[in-house]
Amino acid sequence: MRAVLLTGPPGSGKTTIAKWLARELKSLGCTVDGVYAPEVRIRGRRVGFKLCTLSGDKCWMLAHVECSSRFRVGRYGVCVDEASGAAEYLLRAAQSSDIIVIDEIGPMELAVPSLREAIQVIVLKGRPMIAVIHRRLKHKDPELYAALERLGPILWVSRENREAIRREALDYARVLASEACRGEGRARPTSNSGPGNS
Repeated sequence: MRAVLLTGPPGSGKTTIAKWLARELKSLGCTVDGVYAPEVRIRGRRVGFKLCTLSGDKCWMLAHVECSSRFRVGRYGVCVDEASGAAEYLLRAAQSSDIIVIDEIGPMELAVPSLREAIQVIVLKGRPMIAVIHRRLKHKDPELYAALERLGPILWVSRENREAIRREALDYARVLASEACRGEGRARPTSNSGPGNS
């Protein structure tokens, strides 16, 4: 297994679970890095999305209602030039971390050519990851969806099941840590662990 993948409708808690899994993996000794996509709001109104590092120390504008771009997703213009910085960051993080977090793999991110290429490289190389994928990705980009599907389980998150999915995702993430992490995440088997024990 190379990935734990979360999908579902907006507001179901996918990003919250992904960030929580990243913290849990760090507690196992894994090095974890990547990006997530918080909303940009002005006076309570959503006007865009950013891409931020997990630590929050750097952000790039991904899409905004005032971004002039030939790439549009709904009412948002995709800020291709600025968002390209996140592509460079992701590729570096994928090389230096045990596990990479990508939130999300969806129409806005894939509209940025360099970001699409970075995501494809990470996916096709089978880099260990926790990722949120757009609920319609299977129809919008079936080839990429199929490549993701080969890496690990795709868990559907809803408001009704998110606590159960969070526990299930953690079980998968622990398996991912045992296979992918170079630090304590790999070095914490119990004394009686072995083939057939888990």
